[in-house]
Amino acid sequence: MEEDRSPLRRALFVQLLVAAAVAALGCAETGDSRAAFVRTQIARADQSLIRQRRDLVAGKYARMARTLYDYYRGSVPVFAADFANGAEAASATTARSAPLVLTTGDAHPENFGLLLGADGVLALEPNDFDSADQYPFTWDLRRLATGLVLGVRRSAGEAPTGEAHASDALTDAVVRTMVANYVQAVAAHADGAPRRRFEREFVFALAGQNGGSLAIFEDLFSRGDRDVLGRRAIRNATELTPEGRRILRGVDPEDPEHLYQDLPPSTFAELPATLAAYRRTLLDPPEVAYFTVLDAARELGSGVASWPRIRAQVLLRGPTDGDQDDVLVEVKELTDSAALGWLLPQRYYGSVGERILSTSRALWAVPSAERLWGVSSWVGLPVQLRLEEDGQKTIRTRRFEGDRAEPAALEALARVLGQLLARMHATPPDLQRAGDGQNAAAAIRDAVDVPDFDADEARFAIAYAGRVESDFLLWQRLVVSGEALELPSAEEDRASAAQRALFGTPAPPLLPELPERPDDR
Repeated sequence: MEEDRSPLRRALFVQLLVAAAVAALGCAETGDSRAAFVRTQIARADQSLIRQRRDLVAGKYARMARTLYDYYRGSVPVFAADFANGAEAASATTARSAPLVLTTGDAHPENFGLLLGADGVLALEPNDFDSADQYPFTWDLRRLATGLVLGVRRSAGEAPTGEAHASDALTDAVVRTMVANYVQAVAAHADGAPRRRFEREFVFALAGQNGGSLAIFEDLFSRGDRDVLGRRAIRNATELTPEGRRILRGVDPEDPEHLYQDLPPSTFAELPATLAAYRRTLLDPPEVAYFTVLDAARELGSGVASWPRIRAQVLLRGPTDGDQDDVLVEVKELTDSAALGWLLPQRYYGSVGERILSTSRALWAVPSAERLWGVSSWVGLPVQLRLEEDGQKTIRTRRFEGDRAEPAALEALARVLGQLLARMHATPPDLQRAGDGQNAAAAIRDAVDVPDFDADEARFAIAYAGRVESDFLLWQRLVVSGEALELPSAEEDRASAAQRALFGTPAPPLLPELPERPDDR
């Protein structure tokens, strides 16, 4: 890897590119009221990070300003506020009073991917639990539907406009396919259908229904198999030296925004204790020697919403002392959900780590869908640890091109994700910390039994995708102007002239305690 003197160089470079793009937009209306709303929701969620690590948050915001989908990934707080306010309400159901389900809280297409189970099998699962908690089922349904619309528009090469697109007929069909399959699968689970693991054969069978194309899933699974067998993560991220294997430092040549640096000695010294506590959270932990630390490096420039969080790559001894079976794990700082959950934060969990661990194992088809997925604390921060395995491919909208951008492929993707989301929402109450003994699938089945439910959800997704596009253009201007990093101060927080007159009235001085008077007895 190449050396880079500044860990923020890539973020600042992206900002310059965004500035050039925004300059070309001319003097369009900035939508001051909506811009203030967007900025406030995101800044409120990031308040502590802005105060603690402003430069890292600047990198996140620059990443969000780079592409429309990156903005969507990082703007969960805006979605949460709009959802609570009933924005673009189109469904015959009342979103906010819909049955609550255990879910990841951010079910857009790029939060699904392959995980390597304890049995060595790759299966399609949710792979991001940062916002996991209990939400109305329509939350996830609409987050996924909007993500599909944005993915289809990206596959068609359509620039964000906030207005109608030529692909809207296709996006309508894709979202309806997803919703129809979700409803169908929910009904099946309500009647007792098992929660299936989405392995290759099952995924291909679902995708191929009704003339569907396997292009997206063939690409996903074939690349996953190739990289697992080739141990690509170890091969590309490490090198063998006379002293043993070590993690490469510097800029990742395959991703110039990705940087690896030495850890401060004091933080490196805390890793053994972190790994010992982490090992105790695993379902079937390897022997203690497996977790011997061979090397570790700070990782910068990964993710979107999680860009400012502390990350590290840790190289472990693995099963033997030989250098051919060393193991890489990622250590990532955890925080409260950006959406704060639909109920009170951490109401059902004693810690952030417990929330992540409990929800992941309940929502996966098998608790060991990723055998090294666990939690711990490091330098006083809650952290998640997981296997760093390049074979664990994530669905990426940027790969919706060629035969993977054909309508049959996109509808096949929608069919599979709709059924997978239904399986997640049908998590049995005995697996849920907040379970109330009710069958969530049965409650959802009753809620969606209304005319034109799929059409209403498609109208919502298309309308809200237009709002996301408009917000993205506003966000680019906020990043370039520097306003995105200002701490929250929204229009709704500003006092009127009459209120200021009251707020500005000086308080009377506190009176000293007086002796008791006879007539007060």
